[in-house]
Amino acid sequence: MKLFSKSLLSKLVISFSLLSLVTVSIVAFTAYLLAKNALKESVFAQLDIAASLKDYQISEWLNSHHQDLLLSAQLPELQAHAEVVLTQKKSRQPSEEYLLAYKTLEQYFSALADIKPNLKEISLLTSKNIVVFSNNKLLEGTEEFRSNITTDSSTKPKKVQLLFRNSFLTGEPELAFAIPIHDQFGNPIGTLATAVEFQELDDLLEKGTGLGKSGKTYLVAQLPQKNVLILSEQSETEKYPEDVTSFGIDTAMGGNNGSGLYLNYKGIPVLGVYRWLDKSNLALLAEINQKEAFAPARKLAGRILLIGLSSAELLLIAVYLLSRQISKPILAITDTAIQVAGGDLSLKAPVSSEDEIGVLARAFNT
Repeated sequence: MKLFSKSLLSKLVISFSLLSLVTVSIVAFTAYLLAKNALKESVFAQLDIAASLKDYQISEWLNSHHQDLLLSAQLPELQAHAEVVLTQKKSRQPSEEYLLAYKTLEQYFSALADIKPNLKEISLLTSKNIVVFSNNKLLEGTEEFRSNITTDSSTKPKKVQLLFRNSFLTGEPELAFAIPIHDQFGNPIGTLATAVEFQELDDLLEKGTGLGKSGKTYLVAQLPQKNVLILSEQSETEKYPEDVTSFGIDTAMGGNNGSGLYLNYKGIPVLGVYRWLDKSNLALLAEINQKEAFAPARKLAGRILLIGLSSAELLLIAVYLLSRQISKPILAITDTAIQVAGGDLSLKAPVSSEDEIGVLARAFNT
């Protein structure tokens, strides 16, 4: 501090150094903010495209299962055999009609499972949701659905319902499709239901997102009193935690679409796009880690700061040399003044220029 207050050269060099540092920092920070905003808009656009693509692919995937189940439920032969199995109680000595109907259903759904290997279960349920036929024999005689499937005879629904439920056997969440079965008079007599593996849906969500290392798309479904992730290859603690929640998930679960910067369900800062898939009652989210998304902006700011400091260092050397050139005649006048004040009146200050310093030297000499 004493050096700064007593040395003109120090004042010039230190002042320029501080000014250069502040200027370079402001330029680098401004560049970071501008780059960050530009990247944010670009990333949101990428996330929106990824979400739109996955929305379409999920709709096609669900529609494929819808059509398979709808086609099966509308086959006249299948309806006739299903009616027999649903209306005739299984006994120790079943009728030939029952055995034929049961065997036909078994063959048909076995062939369907071969074509659709991701089908875990194909079941036929009574109006009270008791399983009377299933390719998983452990389910027969059990109550597979916790809530009734709408089979109002006045509306005769044909729409396939998508259900997200806990498996009766494992207790783990699973995706199921269900459609009412009607008799020849159009009266509802039961339900045809299938449960599917998540692996195919996982593969669909993971492939072709183009969102970098941390970017991903995922689905969230709502079970009673909690939200769960639709995933297949995670540890049990991560696969189905007690509840998954974030700003994006909660907003989407409220039936809203949008985007924003928020903490995901793991507490990691992300940029996210969220959508509510009304037809499937699922929330679709596309997210990327903010650290990865804004990395180019940080690199740009770092490079600007490095180039700025390097340039300032070179300028600092030039300023130091120039300051010495400027301060040298002033120091000479100062030295002469000190000696004159000491009693040596014969001394004269050197006049080395015609500028203000030269004028000062002449004035001193007179």
